[in-house]
Formats: sequence, structure tokens, C-alpha cells
Amino acid sequence: MYLSNLAAIVKHQSDSLIVPQKGDKHSYQSNRTYILNRIKRNIVLLLRSSLRVCHEALLRIIEESARVLSIIRPGRKYGRYKKHTRRKYYNHMKSCI
Repeated sequence: MYLSNLAAIVKHQSDSLIVPQKGDKHSYQSNRTYILNRIKRNIVLLLRSSLRVCHEALLRIIEESARVLSIIRPGRKYGRYKKHTRRKYYNHMKSCI
């Protein structure tokens, strides 16, 4: 829960740093996967260090995540398929392909 809340705060802050370019076709947002990965890699540093070091690490993550963008696609024709298909094998017996 702490990780997802911290990722939401970082995403909100990094989205506010994104400046839309004049010739862009789409609008952009911060990449959530990148933010989660960066927080996951620095979670021990964030929990065990002093407040100053933690603040600097979070600012660095926010600045980096503002540069890694993903496109917001309004009016997407086909939604993502959310239903899991029935697999031939169990999860612990995955096929090689």
C-alpha cells in the first residue's frame, strides 16, 4: 500500500512538470511502470535514510519520471482484453513459447 501511494504522489508531481509541446498530436503522462520500478529500486534508501536524503531521492525520481512519458490515447477503438484465457497448462507448467 505504501508503494502504490508513493507512486501515485510521484506520478501526480511529475505530471505537473510535463510541458505540452506545440506540435504534439497527443497529450502525455508519466509512465507508471517506470515510476514503480524506480521506487522499488530505492525503497530501502527511502525507508532507512535521513529526511534530507529521502527528499533528494524523491525529487530525483520525480524529475526522471517527468522525462519518461507515455501517450494518452483518447477515443481508443479497442479496449484491452481483461479476461484471462483458459490455459492449457497450470502456471507452474508454462509452455516455452
